[in-house]
Amino acid sequence: MMAAITYPAEIKTSYEKLGAVYSLIEQMRLEHNRQGAIARDKPDFISSGRWAEYTRIFRTKLKPLLAEQDRLRDEIRKSLYTDEEWKALDSDQRIEVFERDIKGDKEELKSLSTEATTTLLNELKAIKLNELGVSSSG
Repeated sequence: MMAAITYPAEIKTSYEKLGAVYSLIEQMRLEHNRQGAIARDKPDFISSGRWAEYTRIFRTKLKPLLAEQDRLRDEIRKSLYTDEEWKALDSDQRIEVFERDIKGDKEELKSLSTEATTTLLNELKAIKLNELGVSSSG
């Protein structure tokens, strides 16, 4: 399977890559919203099942980006804590560490410009609702 994301050479650290992933996920969300606005203006897109099909495709294309996000968060966690140190933290401490040190400021990170790319976003943008198959179950 081809890599979900292509990182340019200047994006080196896991934290920088996480920012790129946040940005790409945000771009995917915005494209989903754009298509949703089109669907709302054409009720037959919803009643025919075209919107449901688009949503299914969207979720499928988003999964690799979410998996990469999780992988990077785990990589960051392992750079900060050994498995033994992590296991020694109680659940409240883990949540605090995750929020403070691992997740990063999502709003700040996703707003950073990035040259990272994903063919998944290009594929999503290429979908035309009126060309999706029509469901007989509605």
